[in-house]
Amino acid sequence: MMKVLIAVWEDLYPLEVKAHFADRTEYQNNELTINQQVHQHTGRSLISYPEHIFKFMKKIFPNFKLGDRKNIMKLARKYPMFQMANQL
Repeated sequence: MMKVLIAVWEDLYPLEVKAHFADRTEYQNNELTINQQVHQHTGRSLISYPEHIFKFMKKIFPNFKLGDRKNIMKLARKYPMFQMANQL
């Protein structure tokens, strides 16, 4: 189901697709090391859902908790397009 959802998103929102991948690349290029993040008390984004995919997922999978770490790790491994951090 997710493959269909991603394909529809790519067809309907091509500008959002480009913006998502550009933001992801910029984030990964500027990401601090884990040691630096700990010392500077900054957070890190493991995953980022594009706006429309997030809304679709909330409607299609109402009982799936998108913010749970276990679910985040599954989605990041299965769909690397969502992964923001260089290393999980």
